[in-house]
Amino acid sequence: MSSAERKGKVGKLPGQMGLTRMGKYITLYATNIFPRGDEGMYAVVRTGGKQYRVREGDLIQTEKIDGEVGDLVELKEVLVVGGEKKFKVGTPTVSRARVLGKIVEQGKARKIVVFKMKKRKNVRRKRGHRQLYTKLMISQIKA
Repeated sequence: MSSAERKGKVGKLPGQMGLTRMGKYITLYATNIFPRGDEGMYAVVRTGGKQYRVREGDLIQTEKIDGEVGDLVELKEVLVVGGEKKFKVGTPTVSRARVLGKIVEQGKARKIVVFKMKKRKNVRRKRGHRQLYTKLMISQIKA
C-alpha cells in the first residue's frame, strides 16, 4: 500500500475505475480503457462525429446512416484495432481496416423540446426536435 493510499488520498472503485483526490478536487479516471484479454477482437470506429468501441455481435445506435433495414454498411474510419495478441493504432486511421455491420433499425429518438425566451420582451419560441438514428449489428471486423 502506498503512502497516498494510507492517507486516504487515492481510492479504488469497483471495476476498472479509479479515484484520485488532489486538494479539493476529486478526479475519476479509467485504469484500463483497452483491456487485453480473451474477449476477442475489437475496434474503435468513428461515425457521425462520435467514436464507438465495438466487437462482433455488438448492437450500436449511431447517427443516421443512409440505407434500408437489412443493408450491409462498411465503416471505413477505424481508429484502433485490438485483439488477443495484436494492437494497432491508426494515424489517424488504421489502413485497410474495415468494420462491417447490418442495419437493424432506422428510427427517431425521443422528442427534445427547445424553448427560447427573452425576458420582459414577450418573445417566446418553442420547437421540438427528434434526432434520426440507425441501429447497427456489427457482423465482422477486418484488420
